[in-house]
Amino acid sequence: MIEITNVKSATYGREIWVMLGSPIPKGWVIIRPTGNMNLIKFLG
Repeated sequence: MIEITNVKSATYGREIWVMLGSPIPKGWVIIRPTGNMNLIKFLG
């Protein structure tokens, strides 16, 4: 599993690709799922 680091300093609107099944930190939403990855976006 990939750990998302530095989420506290993320700016509004930042997007990150993560592996399917990775925990999504508070303030982030999935905006585009694909076969084995999710694109998440920080909305605060």
